[in-house]
Amino acid sequence: MLYDYLLENFKTNTLIFLNEIKYAASDDAIRQQMKMLVDQGRIRRYVSGAYYIPETLYGVELTPSINDYISKKFLLDGDGDVIGYIGGLKLVNEARLTTQFAGNKYTIYTNKATTGMKTIKVKEFTLTIKKPICPITNENYLALKFLTMLLDSELYAEVKGQEYISAVKSYRDRQGLDEDAIMTNAALYPDKIYSLLYNGGLLKYVG
Repeated sequence: MLYDYLLENFKTNTLIFLNEIKYAASDDAIRQQMKMLVDQGRIRRYVSGAYYIPETLYGVELTPSINDYISKKFLLDGDGDVIGYIGGLKLVNEARLTTQFAGNKYTIYTNKATTGMKTIKVKEFTLTIKKPICPITNENYLALKFLTMLLDSELYAEVKGQEYISAVKSYRDRQGLDEDAIMTNAALYPDKIYSLLYNGGLLKYVG
């Protein structure tokens, strides 16, 4: 039975996407069986195309978070390799350049994006999906994330001058960034970002 297959191959309270299910049945048959399992209460539908096996802890049923959905859908591939990162206001806030919170809004750069930008709704959350400036890999994602933060900070940063420089340097150090990777990828970004790296002394060996 499909339910037995799910129990054997997926953990409870972990999102299951239809394209992950490798079961001896047609796609239509799998969708119909998943609907039947939802109707029976044996699994839960998170959103269309995404399901999970329920788990109860101390009498409370757990539910996957939006971060679980974003990570599995847009940030990591099936082998656990990085294919995306979160940018926008959430990233600028992470760098401590603003006290603003993005709330239910996420900006996501991912290799799965097929167009420049699109916005989708997932439950009460708004996800803006953007095509990255180049393919995201395990090797370059931290550098791309850092450079994107510099670009997005123009819109959202509340701090200026030396306070801005100090905050960015602190973020760089917390991320353990490879400076060669930063400079290699900086050429893909607007000239003002390249200039900021040098004139602002944002790299250890130039500032």
